[in-house]
Amino acid sequence: MIRRYSILFLTTLLTVALFAPILASAAGMDYIVPANCRGSNAAKDCSVCDLTQLFQNILNFAVFLAVFYATAMFMWAGGRYLLAIADPEGVKKAKDTFLHILIGFVLILSAYLIVSIIMRVMVTGEISGSALPWNQVCTR
Repeated sequence: MIRRYSILFLTTLLTVALFAPILASAAGMDYIVPANCRGSNAAKDCSVCDLTQLFQNILNFAVFLAVFYATAMFMWAGGRYLLAIADPEGVKKAKDTFLHILIGFVLILSAYLIVSIIMRVMVTGEISGSALPWNQVCTR
């Protein structure tokens, strides 16, 4: 029992150590709030174009967190599966966990795609083609 938790703890520690630079934004991630909307003159300088950029940044960050969380949860479910290989009830719970993670991840990516398509149609009037992304319609 202690060995099982030791392996799980070491795996979690290694995963956190590998992804810590990404979580600390050391991998070059941008700010969520656009540059014009930061600082003391944010009320004067921030425009509708900056709000669309803010919305896009929030969506991108949410999808990034969903990918990271889904990866961590898949690893946790895999560890559960490996540790409960002799217990049929534990294997069933691990398989259910895999299925639920997959369904949730597909729902999140589908929602992102639907919002992106709706915004593109509302801004550019095109569903596909070489139209700019909806957050780049405003140019300065």
